[in-house]
Amino acid sequence: MEAEEILAGQSGGWRGRVMYWAAEARREITDRDYRLPPRTWREFLERFTMPNVRDPHAVWNRVYLNLNYFQTNYIILYALSLIMFLLERPWSAIELTVLITGWVTATGTTPIIVRNRRVKRHERFLFMGVMSIVLPLCTGILFSLVKHFLVVTLLILLHAAVRHSSLRYRPMELHSQITDKW
Repeated sequence: MEAEEILAGQSGGWRGRVMYWAAEARREITDRDYRLPPRTWREFLERFTMPNVRDPHAVWNRVYLNLNYFQTNYIILYALSLIMFLLERPWSAIELTVLITGWVTATGTTPIIVRNRRVKRHERFLFMGVMSIVLPLCTGILFSLVKHFLVVTLLILLHAAVRHSSLRYRPMELHSQITDKW
């Protein structure tokens, strides 16, 4: 359903705005071309200037352009930070393995029988949903992971805000760069 249809179908108010925003976010994520090659790290780490903070539109435009242009580099940074997190806390890798195994079992088609009773699919999902919150909360890894990724996200947003972006990085031209390289 298109975002305009969702907005038109609602009576307005906050629910209509949330549905409109969710549809726009979904469209942005599904329409994105994730085949962009990573930019050179030299280009990634050069030409920093302070944005004009009196014009918030210019700052957000710069952030948007840099997030699009360096998206593969940012994904690599997230992957490296996750690897560092798992290496610093080996028990988190074990916990992650337990949770992934539980979700694979819960989403599988093989029936699970406990005390001669077949466990229904929604019960398995409910159990794994609760365990996915309770287990990391009890071990303290949830807060560490959230804090870790919050710091990485803030660093990425800071980089996107202060990295000078020229007009050649317009989002319309990114598609032609993708098709030329791939």
